Amino acid sequence: MRGSNMFVLCFTIMATNPNIDPNIPGPDIIEPGSPPETPATPEPLESPPERPGEPGGPGEIEEPAPDFDQPDPGIPEAPSI
Repeated sequence: MRGSNMFVLCFTIMATNPNIDPNIPGPDIIEPGSPPETPATPEPLESPPERPGEPGGPGEIEEPAPDFDQPDPGIPEAPSI
């Protein structure tokens, strides 16, 4: 083909093929969209106020503070060498 025929052929292909048009993105171009909406989390129910001396609920059992002066009777003393 001569140069002028090649120009006409390329111009015709580019004019009729929408994927080559620079203003229209091709199928391999992914345009960023809006981020997915996060579902609304329900508000936690208010717990009743705790009374002094009572545990608050499951997992909130009050344990006595450890006494570091007295060894735990369940743990044997280490033998001295």
